[in-house]
Amino acid sequence: MKKKTIVIISVLLLIGLITVFCACYQPIIGATRVTVNYYDGETLLKSESLKSLEQALEYIPAKEGMEFKGWYLDNYFAIGLNTLGETSDVEVSVYAYFEPLFFEVVFLDDDNNVLLVNDEESQSIRYGNGATAPAAPEKSGFVFDGWSVAFDNVKSDLTIRPTWQAAAEGCALMFMLGSELLFSEEVEADTELAAYANTVEENLAIPRGFAFDAWFYDSALTLPIAVNAATVPQTGLTLFAKLKLLPITGLSIAHGSDAFVYSESLKVILTAEVARYDNIIYGYEWYFGEVGGSAVSGNLPSVTLE
Repeated sequence: MKKKTIVIISVLLLIGLITVFCACYQPIIGATRVTVNYYDGETLLKSESLKSLEQALEYIPAKEGMEFKGWYLDNYFAIGLNTLGETSDVEVSVYAYFEPLFFEVVFLDDDNNVLLVNDEESQSIRYGNGATAPAAPEKSGFVFDGWSVAFDNVKSDLTIRPTWQAAAEGCALMFMLGSELLFSEEVEADTELAAYANTVEENLAIPRGFAFDAWFYDSALTLPIAVNAATVPQTGLTLFAKLKLLPITGLSIAHGSDAFVYSESLKVILTAEVARYDNIIYGYEWYFGEVGGSAVSGNLPSVTLE
């Protein structure tokens, strides 16, 4: 009987010790946490203390133009965080994997027909990049005015259509020499330029010492036009004439004061002729001595000979 009592007491003591141990140990398990460092490449996004790595999957970072695809335990994106399971590490670094966003861009005409670009019906454009426009469409009685939506910085799917302006009954054709209007007339679209250009050239009052050089699209004379192969567009056309200095031959310039006297006289002549025309850009070349001599540089209306 005494032995039985001792056994019962021993069992009760053992149960009590186990209960006390579990009660003391459970808070320790609950207090064990893991520090997670979130990276985008080498940039630390944030750090936080979590009860488990599973909680790290809940953080979805945002990055402009990119789509988040998941967390990885290496910067080479070989080991996914969700494949790790339990860990005894108290600190873990994870790396965000992103893929670029792409959007579909489609150009349509007024009848909803697709306008092809490089034989493709649509373009897949990365976020922030620009799409390529098709050839400008045509529409009877209207002039193409552009596109309905800007597409140089694509950030969403786009469907783009042409915009139009009503075509004028006549197209303005103008010929200019600097700021002086030489000729203006209302003509039909697609009228050939050659006849008009030749007539204007023949009747052009050119200052002494100059000759007609070429026609240009712009007043800065940087965009030449081949008038024999061009026609007037529906939007009209303004052409600008460029003059050039005629070469001076049969002159003999001596050293000393003679050269200086001639230089002053030449400058006065050019100034008198050019002064009647404003905002004209001239092309010219002067040379010392015979053909092949060293070039003389200068800007009209004055040229200095040395």
